[in-house]
Amino acid sequence: MKARYVWLLILGLAAPAGATDLPAFPFIDVTGHAMRAVSPDLARINFTVKARDASAEVAAHALSAGAQAVLDLLSARGVAAADIDAHEVAKEVIFERDSGISGGTRRGPPRYAVSRSFSVLLRRVASWPDIGTRLLEMQNIEDLEAQFERTDREALEAELLAAAAHEAQQRAERMAAGFGQHLGALQAVSQEPFEAISSRFLRADMRYTYAGGGLGVSEAMVTGGRRTSAEQVMVPATITLGTAVNAIYRLENAPH
Repeated sequence: MKARYVWLLILGLAAPAGATDLPAFPFIDVTGHAMRAVSPDLARINFTVKARDASAEVAAHALSAGAQAVLDLLSARGVAAADIDAHEVAKEVIFERDSGISGGTRRGPPRYAVSRSFSVLLRRVASWPDIGTRLLEMQNIEDLEAQFERTDREALEAELLAAAAHEAQQRAERMAAGFGQHLGALQAVSQEPFEAISSRFLRADMRYTYAGGGLGVSEAMVTGGRRTSAEQVMVPATITLGTAVNAIYRLENAPH
């Protein structure tokens, strides 16, 4: 659920010889931030249906029944088939060690574990508490999580990016004036710290966190097969979208 942004403007950034990558001219390096709390209207839920048994046939049957129960639940709650992504069945053979014999251990009979992961888009975010509660009541559901976002995310990101850029420019102007300098031309801009450019080549992300903090990445983790708290399947009142812009400006002598 992360949007990728790459925006680079190089107007003359010089790298002098030696161990430093600093520009070969007086400059200001500033960061502008922008954040906004919004109500989510979409949820993406991810979970795994898993079954284990000494019989491969029994495990496969339990997995099939569990997966069908999930599909029936989602269909009954109005989730379209196109919004359900079901991954391939994964199979694993587990050999347990039997240490209850004299003289050491031996390999016990195999157990079979089969699983299938699901990723589901809930276009009605209000349906999450009911669906989440029902899933947690099922025996074979593991690793349940929900991520929240907005249908107009791209438009919000564009507004935040512009606001962060404006803040960066204002900060640069104030800093230059404070030292009796004039803010020159913009030399480079990135959403990533400039020191990270060489290692990740301008890979930039929008960052999402809950307004109340704590979980981060607009994500509510609900693990295990039992519901331990009603708060685990609640829709957050708001999620906080935020971004940052890093900019380098040339410094010029202020006119007298």
